[in-house]
Amino acid sequence: MRVVLAGLMVVGLGASGMAAQAVAHRTAIVKTAQVDLSYETFGTAGSGLPIIAVNGGPGLSHAYMVENDIWERIARHRLVVLYDQRGTGGSKRVSAGAPQTMAAQVADLEAIRAALGIEKVAVLGDSYG
Repeated sequence: MRVVLAGLMVVGLGASGMAAQAVAHRTAIVKTAQVDLSYETFGTAGSGLPIIAVNGGPGLSHAYMVENDIWERIARHRLVVLYDQRGTGGSKRVSAGAPQTMAAQVADLEAIRAALGIEKVAVLGDSYG
């Protein structure tokens, strides 16, 4: 498994339009034998349990989940991870014959958790996620 990182900073805007506290924001790819998994993180490990958010679908990227600043606000106290499930968004490379099963989805989630070196996480799912 190999992790590829590209970093940048995000500044959220509060309700008043003033710049809010900046949180770290990174995009990355975890390469497994079956799929390249694209993910992004907000914040850093802090006092709160890290969250991995699993988007709905199937067939959707996680992009619809970042249309507001909720993750930046949550990430002020914990690491937040969102990712594209196999075959969607930035996770387009899927090996021929790779399964599209629930077990494969769980293995992908585990690959991201392991790549980030997180021992324990809270999993938050939306719809299919």
